[in-house]
Amino acid sequence: YPGTCRELRLPAAGNVLRLRVDEPPVVFTDRVQGRCSASAEAGDFVVWRRDDIAAYPLAVVVDDHAMGVTDVVRGADLLDNTPRQLHLMRRLGCAPPRHAHIPVLVNAAGEKLSKHNAATAIENHVATRNMATVLCLLGFEPPSSFRQPERLLAWARSRWRVDRLACGRVQRGFVALDASA
Repeated sequence: YPGTCRELRLPAAGNVLRLRVDEPPVVFTDRVQGRCSASAEAGDFVVWRRDDIAAYPLAVVVDDHAMGVTDVVRGADLLDNTPRQLHLMRRLGCAPPRHAHIPVLVNAAGEKLSKHNAATAIENHVATRNMATVLCLLGFEPPSSFRQPERLLAWARSRWRVDRLACGRVQRGFVALDASA
């Protein structure tokens, strides 16, 4: 957003409300992706939607602060929202949580697997196999001897280390400054 309506003094009703961003881009360290920053094009962003509902960045910040969230783990596809949220937290005086953006599963074209792009649904009756597959994709090597999902989950919990996860894809408009961090 290039700031087109910044100085127009439009009424709040029926329009979006944007937070003016004049400061340098937010730089932060993600526990998986490393040192990151928003691109220079990020600019002002919507905090209140035209339909009179809080926009995602504001809703997440208020909710996380109210619940005392200290750690956020989510897909790398949401990495580009994090600088906006950190900017809002700074402006509202909220303590920022630690972030870990884990890789997302993608198809051959690099698109996130979802209903939107007709990805095949997982088979619910093979939970242990599904969990083992995801753990392998995240860089873990679960033993094939587990037949009960509870045992595999216990194994995964005892070995979980976020620093073992490989970096996922970085979104357009976002810069990973040091993927080795």
